[in-house]
Amino acid sequence: MRKSANSAMMGLLAGSRIAEHFLSLTEGCEHLLPTIFPTVDHIQRFNLTSGKAREVLQNADTYLGTMAVPYALAIHEDFLRTCVAPTGAAAGGISAAGLHSELQNITGGTFHVDSVRQFHVLREMRNAAIHSGGRIDH
Repeated sequence: MRKSANSAMMGLLAGSRIAEHFLSLTEGCEHLLPTIFPTVDHIQRFNLTSGKAREVLQNADTYLGTMAVPYALAIHEDFLRTCVAPTGAAAGGISAAGLHSELQNITGGTFHVDSVRQFHVLREMRNAAIHSGGRIDH
């Protein structure tokens, strides 16, 4: 799942750059995209001029990153729960913040401290994006 998610996000990122480059060919055109590209699926939802669409696409990496973090964390959390489940521990009752500690306790192993810290920073970023409109409050 991780590889598929990574390929999808990288494909969307590369696709946004290709589209941005392609739209430079219509620079200065004041027609809306649905008029220029009427056969493109969903183009009516992107009802902008080429210039405005290029501005959106130039910032696509920020938006894709904001969407990718929760998706990547969900895949990671599911993986951790899958690892904990065979031990008989009630993985469903463990918060995402506690899954690494639980797995360490069960196995006697340890995760690299910096990796766990990075996970918690990403988890806080996800929480801010999902619950606070991207605002960090602590």
